[in-house]
Order: sequence, then structure tokens, then C-alpha cells
Amino acid sequence: MTVLYICYQSIREPLTRTQVVAYLEGLSAVGHGIILLTFEREPISPESEAQIRTDLALLRIEWRWLRYHKRPTLPATAFDTAAGIVFGFWLSRSRNVRLIHARSHVPGVMALALAFLTGASFLFDVRGLLAEEYADSQVWRAGGFLFTLVKKAERRLMKAADAVIVLTGRGRHLLQQWYASELSSKPLAVIPCCVDLRRIHDRQPEDPRSAITIAYVGKLGGWYATGEMMRFIRVADDVLSAVRFHIWTQSDPELAKPYIARERTAANTTIGRLAPEEVVPHLRRTCDAGLALIKPSLSKSASSPTKAAEYLAAGLPVITTRGIGDLDEIICAEGVGVAVTEFTDDAYREAARQLVALLADKTLRTRCVAAARRYFDLERIGWPRYRAVYEQLADA
Repeated sequence: MTVLYICYQSIREPLTRTQVVAYLEGLSAVGHGIILLTFEREPISPESEAQIRTDLALLRIEWRWLRYHKRPTLPATAFDTAAGIVFGFWLSRSRNVRLIHARSHVPGVMALALAFLTGASFLFDVRGLLAEEYADSQVWRAGGFLFTLVKKAERRLMKAADAVIVLTGRGRHLLQQWYASELSSKPLAVIPCCVDLRRIHDRQPEDPRSAITIAYVGKLGGWYATGEMMRFIRVADDVLSAVRFHIWTQSDPELAKPYIARERTAANTTIGRLAPEEVVPHLRRTCDAGLALIKPSLSKSASSPTKAAEYLAAGLPVITTRGIGDLDEIICAEGVGVAVTEFTDDAYREAARQLVALLADKTLRTRCVAAARRYFDLERIGWPRYRAVYEQLADA
């Protein structure tokens, strides 16, 4: 069937490449016609647009885009939503679209209107608990106007969707509690953030390292506790005597510098940037463990950090906080990581000691890759589960 996939972020964001295009490649490969609609924050030159369009066409994905507007928040989002509905209606009519696949809440509102106008099926890919995320980060007040507006929209989307996808088992349990009647008679699939393991080999790094090297990949700040990560490195360096910390981020490196100065970790910290396709191979060659200290909250129970899947795929154990989606259950059950109990020096010392014990196990890297294949493999987990949902909707 022909599918309109709506993504309210830029095609140039690394997450769009690894968590949107990668999945759509697997869906187009089994015959679905994919139209990807993104929203671009910055102008795109004709040359860049042509190159992106050509690259996606090789994957049998047709790419279209609209401009993203940021401020003022509510009017700008309303404008983008209206533009998405109008443009999406034209695409749906001209391409005979049978399924609207919405990635998160704002595209969900567009898809809701388009499904009503065109009769197409509606797949709501939740990705996270939007209202709770803003409340937990203290951007919105829980129970305030925007929070309540999003929760009402969320209930409407759950009711209208023909199928729903969530990232974690814990997230599915929450949605089933909150929206029991809305979800009672439709598919509700768990599809975590997966990683492409097709070119990853279960082999040891070529050169042994004299110091334990810990990696962090992704944005700085926000949910990712940059200050606490630098504090962990300082404590771990005291416990282990020699720790190196490599940060690869698309964020401004200046965001990390105050924390580096406060914890006095400048001597063992480097900051750089990696293309999405370089992340796993580079981590495998250069690092021993991956760090993902995330502020625990209700909203994070529905979160599946992409970086954790990338660490495991690279053969690295994961150091993370408890309560982040299904991650701590997985790493504890598989013995491929350390779950930090709290943001304290004592907890960090204990985590560092547990990390040393893990790294002494010669089978660790192989077990980490095996865990990635078992829980986060794009080809074995992501593609089949998305294809199964699409098949259910195509037969409906």
C-alpha cells in the first residue's frame, strides 16, 4: 500500500536517519510505497535537496518537506499542523495513500484530520509521553493549559488510531492503564529504538587500551544529565585510576565546558562529532563502555535511548540510570551493563567497581552484541514488527 509518513523534524537530523529512514527502508523493501514528509528548520539549497532526494529514491522513498516554525510556540505549531494537513491531503489524493503513519503527537493531529478527510488508515507511532516529558522537564506545569490540551489530544488520537506503536513495555503498560477503552480492540505494538547491525561483526577491537575509555553519544543537556556524567567520570577516575571520556555530540561543545571545569575532568575528556553511520564502528574500535545517565521520571518509562542500542551493538556495556524504559531490566538480565541507583558519589563508586568486574569478562563484548541482536536489531526486531503492523492495517 502507499503510505504517507509524517515526521515533525528535519531530514538532516541524525535521529531521522537512524530512527525514521532506516525503518522506512525495510518497509519499502517489501513493496510499500513510502512518501516521507519532514519539517525543515533551515533552508535547504537546491543542490542539497537534490542529493537528499536522490539518496532516498535509491531506498524507494519519496521525500517531501515543509518549513518548520518555532515561535510563538502554539500559533507556530498550529500553522505547521494546518500546512501539513493541506499538503498531506494533496499528497494523499494524488498518490492514492492508504495509510497515514504519524511519528509522535503533532503529526498525529495531522494524520487524524487526513484519515477523516481521505478515509485512509491511521497509525499512531507514539515515540514518547509528550505532555509528561514537558512537565517532567518543568517546561509546562502539570495540569496547566498546554499539558491538558495535549492530554486531551492524546486521548483522541488513541481512540481514532487504527493501530498504536510504543517504544517500551513499560510505556505500553501505562497507555493500557490510561486508555483502556480506547486501545482495547486495536494492535498495540512495542518497537524499541533499533540499530542497524547488518555490517557489524562480532570481533574484538584490534588494539588493547591502557586506560578504560568511556563514550557518550548524543545531545548534551535536557534529559541527559551532562553535569552528572562529568561527575561520574571524576569519581570513576578516582576509583579506577585512569579513565578517558570521549563525547561525540551534535550539540554545541560549549554546553559541556562548565561541567568539565567544575569536575576538573578536562585532562581526560575529549569532545567531537561523528556521522550516524560512523558511530557503532568507531565506538567498537576506541571504547570500553557507554554512558547514558538520564534523569528518571514518569515520561522516561516510555523512552528507548538510541545510544544504548548503539553501545551494545558496538560491544560496549551500558552505564545508565534505573527506570529508563525497559533498559535497566535488559542490561541486568543479560549482564551487559550497570544500572546506577542514584546521582551520588557513593552510587558512582559502586557503579565503577561493577564496571571493572564486567570488563574483566572476556565474553562481555560478544554478549553485548548478542543482546543488541536480541532486543534492538533493526533487521530482526524493527523491520518485522513494523511490517506486521502494516500487514494488519492493509488487511483491515
